Amino acid sequence: MKSKSNIRKVTFLIILLNCLFISCTYNTEEATDKTSKTLPNGKYLVVEKITKASSSWGVLTNHYYGTYSYKYKISIPQEDINWNGGSGEPKNILFCKDTTYIRYLKKRL
Repeated sequence: MKSKSNIRKVTFLIILLNCLFISCTYNTEEATDKTSKTLPNGKYLVVEKITKASSSWGVLTNHYYGTYSYKYKISIPQEDINWNGGSGEPKNILFCKDTTYIRYLKKRL
């Protein structure tokens, strides 16, 4: 008899935890923004920023949980430069005679 009681308790706990985890609504959106600009030195610059927004609403608790992530890509077609910095945010571009430097910030985890 005692084992049937324990099985019922465990089953009830599993059902309760399942309901709590399922009781959130999830939404993920991704937006891409491309900006093109001609620089004073005549070079053409294309910056692509990808924003990913993930959100969850607790159905029972009505709490909002949201996260944002960004990815950056830079291309300069005349110099065949394609930089994919991922989550690194570009800050400066320096053009030298025979090379190009990109300074960026990336959060350390």
